[in-house]
Amino acid sequence: MNKFKHSLAYILLGMGTSMGVAAQSTCANKLVLCNPNTSFAAPTGQASIGSVASCATPASPDNDVTTSLNSTPNPSFFSFCVSKGGNLKLEMINSANIDIDFAIWGPFANPSSACGTVFPTGTPKDCGYTDAANEYVNINNVQAGEFYVLLITNYKNQPTNVTLQPHASNTAQLGGPLQITFDSLANPLFMGASAFVIPTNPAVTNVNVTGEVFSGPGITNATTGLFNPTTAGVGVHTITVTATSYGCAATATKRMNVRTAATPLPLTLMQFKGAAHQDGIGLQWKVADEKEVADYEIEHSSDLRSFSMAGQVAATNAALEHDYSYLHKAPVAGNNYYRLRMNDVDGTYTYSAVVNVYYGKAGSVMLTPVPASDRVVLTHTHEDWMHRQVEIRNMMGGLVQTIILNGQQTNIDIAGLTKGFYLVRMPDGTVLRLEKI
Repeated sequence: MNKFKHSLAYILLGMGTSMGVAAQSTCANKLVLCNPNTSFAAPTGQASIGSVASCATPASPDNDVTTSLNSTPNPSFFSFCVSKGGNLKLEMINSANIDIDFAIWGPFANPSSACGTVFPTGTPKDCGYTDAANEYVNINNVQAGEFYVLLITNYKNQPTNVTLQPHASNTAQLGGPLQITFDSLANPLFMGASAFVIPTNPAVTNVNVTGEVFSGPGITNATTGLFNPTTAGVGVHTITVTATSYGCAATATKRMNVRTAATPLPLTLMQFKGAAHQDGIGLQWKVADEKEVADYEIEHSSDLRSFSMAGQVAATNAALEHDYSYLHKAPVAGNNYYRLRMNDVDGTYTYSAVVNVYYGKAGSVMLTPVPASDRVVLTHTHEDWMHRQVEIRNMMGGLVQTIILNGQQTNIDIAGLTKGFYLVRMPDGTVLRLEKI
């Protein structure tokens, strides 16, 4: 089973090696496939354990249509977890080119509850007993987190090696354990900060993840993952967690950056602005003092509540000032909000202020720079806005300033406004957000 996982990992992920496994002849003792690829010697000389009376079997990918599996001699049971959803298309190839058969059951929420008295519970999802040397598993729309139990039988009772591998049309990905990841930490850690439990996903309290052990500088409780920045000391530290999930080993690592309180952030964001163009919205930003910056993620929102990544730009870590740009080719009609997520190589990150750019079907309008301290420039492409009025209102709706547009670009003096957020209402009712700093 371990071999099955390794082979499939090689096919799906482009890496891994193939290893032989010892097949298990009962459902209760099924072999967990901890890596998605396997090859095993089919057993011989074992009697049939019964018949599988009903199968729902689609005809793709190799006209593998059956209604029942009447005999199950020389059985081998496996279980595996779907780590990425898709269409599950596996093929079973045997070295002696003899008749092998199969049945597969699922999905199950947990492999420990999948088996009945002899076979897994329920009706098989697919099965095959053609007299061809190869058989094919064909299950569409499997979902991540589902478990399946696979039975392969050596019908001819002759020595052969069976290899399981994905069919060319397979789009699912298999894996044994729940993959453990570290949740992001939003800011650098500082000496003197309180100890905290490093968050993981799934959490260490998840019933399907057991035997968690955290290790690395600053770990003061290896079971809960309690991390103390002061104990770790200044520097970048590697934290490792190992655990067991559904009988398979899982591991993950994370770099923790501890700084003194006086240590500056590894870059200075000098400017971040946006502008509407015919083919999208262009974002530009200028930084200085880059050091150990991994990349910049451009996050986009249409409602200021939910942001998603629109693009990513690698950092150059230039010693002096450096300009970056990104063109968002899929803005929404109306207000588009952008922010930069600036990622350090240690996994920490900081956010920029939000930039608001309006993108219209008949024309566009934008405020730059955002935020601003004394002056902003209102640029638009509406020919009928000449000498029209623009209003600046506070967040309570109170009118604080009016501006008469004198062209497609108008300078607006905001030096007299108090610091905070304002709404800028255009002649057509469009509203942009302005931040005075």
